[in-house]
Amino acid sequence: MSDLLCTRIKTDKNTKADIEAKVVDRIANTIVPSGFSVKSLLGGASTLLNAGKTTNFVFEIKDLNINYLNEINAISTRSKVQDRIKAIKEHGGTLIFKNLQRKEFESNLKKIDTAFPVFIAQMLFDFFSCKAAKISDLTSLLSKNRDLWELYGLSYSDYEFKIKNFLQSAALGMIPSKVWDGFTKVHGGYIVVRNDGVVICYHLYNRDEFLSYLYENTKFESASTKRHEYGSVYLSGNKLLFNLNLQIRFIR
Repeated sequence: MSDLLCTRIKTDKNTKADIEAKVVDRIANTIVPSGFSVKSLLGGASTLLNAGKTTNFVFEIKDLNINYLNEINAISTRSKVQDRIKAIKEHGGTLIFKNLQRKEFESNLKKIDTAFPVFIAQMLFDFFSCKAAKISDLTSLLSKNRDLWELYGLSYSDYEFKIKNFLQSAALGMIPSKVWDGFTKVHGGYIVVRNDGVVICYHLYNRDEFLSYLYENTKFESASTKRHEYGSVYLSGNKLLFNLNLQIRFIR
């Protein structure tokens, strides 16, 4: 490590750039210091957005008898979150998105679109309802949602545009636990080490290619329910609530 002038293996958790490089721009005849985020697939797929209590989406449960609370929470299958949602529906309950658990992340999402928390909440609900996991597939489901169509009238390409911007923000600047100023923290791009050892660089000069890579190669994933405190019915005041957690991982 000393030969590489490296003092730490990992960057600070609040830092997006993993490596700094000087990029020679032969067209502009300049040398630009640029930060790159490095993702290695050698030991398994990396996360794009890490789970935390900061990424919990809060849903209110309507029309569910409180007497079913313990019965639903007692479900302990491997797919317990999905099975608990199924049980809520079977007992007449409906999950309605309320808000995010942390206002910082909600504020960050609203920078992309004021309705963006609603869109991600619906994608989460579809994911935990076992309809899809891949981001592009979940986006397709958004465009087919009749309730969202009546409210916003957005097409598939509209949702795709917004989701791509969200993925780019998560990759290059936005951290759920902090209010985001909207600025990119990684000005170079992404360096991806594939599982076959090939190194690929997605420079921000090729933004469209980079966005397509993120969009086609990411998925929603279930994180630890105990650690991140989601997936159980709980009472807050006189309301029954249920948290769903957002984590995004690369496929390849």
